[in-house]
Amino acid sequence: MPVGPTSPPPPDTNPSVTIRAITGRVVAGTPFTITIDLDEGEHWFWVPADLSWDSEPKVHYTNGLDVSIDGGPAQVRDHRSLSGRVGENVTFPTPGSHTLTAVGHSTGGDIVSDVVTVQVAAAGPPAFTMSLPANGETRRPPEIATGAR
Repeated sequence: MPVGPTSPPPPDTNPSVTIRAITGRVVAGTPFTITIDLDEGEHWFWVPADLSWDSEPKVHYTNGLDVSIDGGPAQVRDHRSLSGRVGENVTFPTPGSHTLTAVGHSTGGDIVSDVVTVQVAAAGPPAFTMSLPANGETRRPPEIATGAR
C-alpha cells in the first residue's frame, strides 16, 4: 500500500520576468547592458517511489525575450531558448527619463515584466585638445572678418 505525503508540498511559484535594478551611469547613444531574470516558476509534486516532494518548472522560455524602450517596438529580440539571468544590450537614443519593459515568450504564453524607469545622461562634450607652440615659435590667432582691413 503506497504511503502518501505526511506534510504539504512547498508552495508553487509563478513564472516571472524581472529587469534588475539599473546600476551605473547610463549615457544616451552608448550601449548599456541590462540584466533580466527569467524565472520559470515551480510546481511541486509527490514522488511515491522515494516518498518525497519534487518540483518541475511551470514554463520554459523557448522563444526568448523582447525588450522595449518607452513602449516602442522591441529594441532587443533575443529568441533563443533562455532561462535564469540574461544580459542584453540596449541603447537609449536621447537623455532624460525612459522606461524599459521585457517580455518573456514562454510555453505558457507571454510574461511581461514590471516597467523600470531609467535616468539617461547626455553624452559628454567631445574631447578637446590644444597643443602649445614649440619653443621659440609664435602663432597669431586667426583674423576675424570685420569688413575692415
